[in-house]
Amino acid sequence: QAPVEMVMRHVACLCTILQDQHGQATVGCDSMLHDDFRESWAHLAGHLTTPLSEAASTPECKKVLDHLRELPCIAVTSEDVSDTLVNLVTLTKPAHAFFQLPLLKGKEASLRLYLRQVHALTASEAAVFRTLGAVDTPRA
Repeated sequence: QAPVEMVMRHVACLCTILQDQHGQATVGCDSMLHDDFRESWAHLAGHLTTPLSEAASTPECKKVLDHLRELPCIAVTSEDVSDTLVNLVTLTKPAHAFFQLPLLKGKEASLRLYLRQVHALTASEAAVFRTLGAVDTPRA
């Protein structure tokens, strides 16, 4: 098993490299890169708990965790406007990731460009995303 700090740095590097000008990233579904993210999230699930594990409570880990919270590291549902299936996983910043989004209509509908619903495939992924900063619902 890799040290938790090394795994967090690895995820931070991937997110930094993949980040686009809008603060998002995309990864092909079932690609080696997507598998790498999933393995990393699974490994972090044992450490990014509430409270943080002893290994993740070091000042170095907390610094990397704060950096991760500024990067697109949360898997979210894609807003596909066409009828074709997109085989991509979208990653967004924790500040824009929510487990439950209200139905947005009218002027609020444009917020869909920024607010995204978390797409966690397992409970452990959801727990990691919560620790990284995703919350239940947007607040004003």
